Amino acid sequence: MTILRSNLFYFCSVCLLSISAHFVSASDRNTFPTSRIGGGTRGECGSRLLIHVVPSANKYMPDKNRLLAVYLGKTKQANPLIVQFLYNKNFEHEMVFNSLGESLLIFKIPKIENNILWKSYFKCSDKYSDNMYNFISNHSNPVSTYISSDNNMENIKYRKFINKAYNSCGNRISKKDLEILTNLNKKITNKISENVKIICL
Repeated sequence: MTILRSNLFYFCSVCLLSISAHFVSASDRNTFPTSRIGGGTRGECGSRLLIHVVPSANKYMPDKNRLLAVYLGKTKQANPLIVQFLYNKNFEHEMVFNSLGESLLIFKIPKIENNILWKSYFKCSDKYSDNMYNFISNHSNPVSTYISSDNNMENIKYRKFINKAYNSCGNRISKKDLEILTNLNKKITNKISENVKIICL
């Protein structure tokens, strides 16, 4: 009987730990902000790689030059890139960049407040609809980054990289340089060309 109680206690403890672990991992997946890397499996446009060039913590604050950088993946048919800034879920500002191929895109943003959400996605279709299914079909999964006032060493490292790339507009940057900066895994970096054109707008 003692052995049975002991085994029952052990079994219940394992179950409780498993349930706790499930809730922890589920809540981790739902933490804000969302991913700096996008690219799903829904067709050519929706599956195109899209990366905010920001620290892995996905929080970034540009310097006085107000420059942001995005890697746009390879594609057979380039679609417009939509960049939005939202404050407390309210729309603040939008930028549209027309049909660019694989590139490191660097652009200057308007003066914005701290603690704002930067969201980017490809516009896959010109069709407009209030229907949620059609919206998902017409847009790629967005990537989002929190524009924060944090001024840490990672932020400084990314600022230096972006400013240096901006001063080399029209030239190319190596995949190795992007790998060293972003610390992305091989599964992601294998999709990037050995040399990527720098485009500044």
